[in-house]
Amino acid sequence: MACCALSCIGEPQPLTFEAIEAKRMAMPDLFITEKGKQIRAPGIQGVFVDKGSREIAWPAYACDNPKCPGRKADGQPYLFPWSEPRFFVTPEGTLGTIPFATQNDWQKAVKSAGGHLVPTCPECLKTRRLSEETAEQQGQFTKFVCRYELPESIVQRAQLNVQSQLRKAYDERRAHHK
Repeated sequence: MACCALSCIGEPQPLTFEAIEAKRMAMPDLFITEKGKQIRAPGIQGVFVDKGSREIAWPAYACDNPKCPGRKADGQPYLFPWSEPRFFVTPEGTLGTIPFATQNDWQKAVKSAGGHLVPTCPECLKTRRLSEETAEQQGQFTKFVCRYELPESIVQRAQLNVQSQLRKAYDERRAHHK
């Protein structure tokens, strides 16, 4: 007997793990260019070149520091891109990469470009005195920053987690009935 929308044990089949994973990979993410253009695109693609502006679109980060100077009046966190020197736009308008032989080489390139080794809020940097901060204070600022997740992606991720749990339970019951 072939299984269809209703399972062999008489209950609706939940999504397959493959379908759940495909939906996760297609979930939208927010990317931001250096000039601040916000772009929604599937998160799986990672860093890319925006065809319209020919700028690199970086994953969006959010600063949850309650005292962040960039925080919106409505309480929304400041959103920003975190760029790093291994990516560049080629003359053809595609994404190029510079391979670094070692992690140390990459760190030197980041620092020489005036960047930071971890995503760091540029608005908070305007009020911080880095040379006077303790390691604990720097760590606190690092904790304020995280990848931004679109509200609809948060909802969809929760729904897919439920679907995954339903699939696991379904497969366990089905194995028990064989």
